[in-house]
Amino acid sequence: MLNRKLRRSEALRFFEKLPPCLMGMEACGSAHYWVRELAALGHELRPIPSAYVKPSSSEVKTDAADAGAISESVT
Repeated sequence: MLNRKLRRSEALRFFEKLPPCLMGMEACGSAHYWVRELAALGHELRPIPSAYVKPSSSEVKTDAADAGAISESVT
């Protein structure tokens, strides 16, 4: 598991360098775009409905806490 901040403009270049892996992503307006882009690079993506992520998240709303909750939900 990686813990790294990325700007949107750096995302595709970063994921191109990774070997194919399983990724979870909270479903939102732009999630389907990212699923298509990352799947084209060979990654397996599982969009997770936010209703499944909520029970795993803590009270503190941060990107890191959300990422942990999504990681827990995808497994």
